[in-house]
Order: sequence, then structure tokens, then C-alpha cells
Amino acid sequence: TVGEHPETGETISVKDGRYGPYISDGKVNVSLKGDLSPDNITLEQAVELINQKRLTPTKKKTTKKKTTKKKTTKKKTAKKKTAKKK
Repeated sequence: TVGEHPETGETISVKDGRYGPYISDGKVNVSLKGDLSPDNITLEQAVELINQKRLTPTKKKTTKKKTTKKKTTKKKTAKKKTAKKK
């Protein structure tokens, strides 16, 4: 662990992921790129990276509505019943 985030109180920790090391506060994940490594990152750097990530807007995935063709059905006309005379 690096320490606690001063504003949120969440514990910031360094984790090793599929695409390399990253820091996380439990809600926001930030990958460590460039000269930052898990051994030499400070609490101030981690807090700055997490705050920057929180401010960047994320793209929301939009899904297209599937349109279905309406089936046309033929209307059935009611047959008139004729009364049989005896």
C-alpha cells in the first residue's frame, strides 16, 4: 500500500495487473507508465494521478436499438351463420 487518499480516505495500493502495474483506490485504477514504477511511487504522485483520472470524462457506450419488422397478419372475417329452417 502507498497510503490513504487525503480527500476520500480510501487506501491506495499498487497492484500487478494483466497489462502491468497500476495503482488503485478501490474505485479508480491508473496504470503506471513512463518513469513511474511500483517501487518508487510516492503518495503525492499517486493522489495526483488518481485525481486526474477522476476528472477525465469517460465515454459511455451507446447501443443501437434493434428494429424488428412487424409481421402483417391477414384479418379473418367472421362468417355469418345462417339459421336452418326445418
